Amino acid sequence: MLYKLPQSPESITLDRVQGYTLRIDTSRRTTYRMFSTKSSEDDAQPPSKVSALSIVNDPKNRRGLQCLLRCMKKEARIVIPTFLALVASSGLISMFPAVIGNYINNFSATNVPSIFQGACFVFLSAVSSFLKTILSGFATTRMSRRMREDLYTSLLKKDISFFDTTSSGRLSSVVASDVAISAVIVDYLCQALRSSISFVFGICFSLKLAPITLIGHTMLPILVSLSLLFPLSRCVQRYTSLQMRCLSAIVSHAEERLYNIKTVKAFNAEKYEYGAFMDKVRNLFGAAITTSFYSASMNFVAVGAVGTLILFMANTSSTLVLDGTMMIGDVTSLLMYTVMVGGSIQSFTSSFSGIQKCVGAASSVASYIEDECDDSTRKKALLSKSPKIEFRNVSFAYPTRAESSVIKNMSFVLPTGSILVFFGESGCGKSSIIQLLLGFYKPTSGSILIDDVMLEDMDLQGLRSSCGWVEQQVTLFHDTIRKNVLYGQENDNVDLTDAYKMSGLSEVLNHLADGDETTTGQLGKSLSGGQRQRIALARMFARDPKIVLLDEASAALDMESEERLNKALLNVMGSGTVYQFGTKQDVLQSPCAQLAKILSVK
Repeated sequence: MLYKLPQSPESITLDRVQGYTLRIDTSRRTTYRMFSTKSSEDDAQPPSKVSALSIVNDPKNRRGLQCLLRCMKKEARIVIPTFLALVASSGLISMFPAVIGNYINNFSATNVPSIFQGACFVFLSAVSSFLKTILSGFATTRMSRRMREDLYTSLLKKDISFFDTTSSGRLSSVVASDVAISAVIVDYLCQALRSSISFVFGICFSLKLAPITLIGHTMLPILVSLSLLFPLSRCVQRYTSLQMRCLSAIVSHAEERLYNIKTVKAFNAEKYEYGAFMDKVRNLFGAAITTSFYSASMNFVAVGAVGTLILFMANTSSTLVLDGTMMIGDVTSLLMYTVMVGGSIQSFTSSFSGIQKCVGAASSVASYIEDECDDSTRKKALLSKSPKIEFRNVSFAYPTRAESSVIKNMSFVLPTGSILVFFGESGCGKSSIIQLLLGFYKPTSGSILIDDVMLEDMDLQGLRSSCGWVEQQVTLFHDTIRKNVLYGQENDNVDLTDAYKMSGLSEVLNHLADGDETTTGQLGKSLSGGQRQRIALARMFARDPKIVLLDEASAALDMESEERLNKALLNVMGSGTVYQFGTKQDVLQSPCAQLAKILSVK
C-alpha cells in the first residue's frame, strides 16, 4: 500500500568502487547498502599555510576603496550635507586669522574697532562645526549599518562550499570589527578635507601677506614631509590588513575551543590550547607593533615639519617687522596661518593613515560582498504533492576534497509516494545525498531530476521549503522551542499540537514550566539529546513537507519514541516521498522499512 513502488525498475546498480557492484531488488522496497571509499589520508589534510609576507604584499586597496565609495553613494543624502557643513566650517575658520590681523592693524589709541565681526565668525564657525559633527556621526552609523546589511545579505546567499573553507570566527570578525573600522571612513575623509581646505587657505593668505622669499624658505619642510608621508601610509595600510587577519584568526580559534570546552578539558589539552592561542596573540602583537611604528613615524615627520615651518616663519617675519616691511597685524595673521598650515599637515597625515586603515579593513569586507553568490532563484517550482526523484549516474566529491569521491555513478528512481532507505557505515556518503537533494552542492557529474526537471533548473528556495529535514546533528538556535519548531516559516500563528504529538515533544513540554516558550540555550545545550531530536522532528512535521529527509532521525530516541515516529510517518507521510538514512540494519526493522531487502553484494 504505502510502500508499493509502481513502475519501478527491476534492479538498480550502484557502482561505488571499481570491482564492487550492488544490485538491488526494487519490486517491493528499495534499500542501498553503501560502503565508504575514503582513506584515512583524506580525513586529515593539513590546512594550507599563508605566510605573512604574502598577505602584506597583496594589494587590495582598490577593491576596498570601491566598496567604501559604493556604500557612501548609497548614503549620499547624509554624506553630502556632512561635507557641505564641513566646507562651511573650514572656510569660516580659515578666514578667522585674516579677521584678527585686520582688527590688530586697525587698532589704535584713538580707534577701537568693534569685535562684532569676529564674534559672528566665531558663532557661525561653532554652528557649522556642530552640524558637521552630528552629521558625521550619523553618516558613520548609517555606513556601518549599510555595510553590515550588504555583507550579511551576501553571506546568506553564498554557496555552502564557501562556508566549508571559511571559519565562522573569521566571518564574525569581519561583520563586527572590520565593518566598524571601515565605517569611520567618513570621519577621516572629513578630517582630510578640513586639512586640505585649511592648507589651501593658509597658503593663499600667506602668499598675500608675506613676500615671496618668505614663502620660498618655508616650502622646504612641506615638500620633505610629503615625500615621506605617502610611502609610510602605504605601510600602515598593509600592516593594518595583516593585523585584522591576525585578529580574526584569534576570534575563530577562541570561538571553536570555547564552544568545545568539554573536549578540551576531557583530553587535558589546556596547556596545548594556551600555547596555540598565545602563538596567534604574538602574531597579532607583532602586526600591531609594526603598524604603530609606521603610524608613529608619520606623526614624527608631520610634527617635525610643522615645527620647522613655524620656526622659519617666525624668524623671517620678525626680521621683516623690524625692517618695517610688514605690519604687526599682518605678522600675527601670518603666524596664525603658519600654525594652520602646519596643523593641517599633521592632521592630514593622521587622517590619511586612518583612511588607509579603513581601506585595508574594507578590502576584507569587499572580498565577501563582491564574490559570486549562489543564485537560489530558478525558473521552475515544485508543484506535485509527492514528487518523483531520480539520480542519473551521479558522482560527487566535496570541493575541499576534490580528489576523493564520496559518491560514484549512483543511479536510482524513486517513484511518487515511495519510501527509500539508505543504510551503511559512517562516512559512506549518506548525508551527502541529502545535501545534493537540497542543492547545497552540485554533482561533479551526472544529474538529479525531480518530477523530470533538472535540479539546477528548479527554484531551490521553493524546493527547500517543500522539504522536511531532520539532521544527523540537530541544530537549534538560542530561542524558544516554539520559534525553533517554526523556524523558516513566515506564518507564526500555526497550531503545533499535532506536530508536538507526532514527534513526542508534547511529553517534554508538559514537564517544562514555560512549555514551548522555554529557551533552548546556545545551540540547544540546555536540552538533552533526545529533547533536541524531538524538536527537530516537530520542526519537520510542522512544515507539512512533500519530501522527507531523515538522517538518523531516531538515533537519540528511545524505543517507544521511535515506534511513535514510525507510526507518524506511516499515517502522515504516506502521500509524500521519504528518504530514511541510518548506520545500522536496525532501521530496516521499523514499519517504514519492513519491505526493504538486500539481495546481494558482489
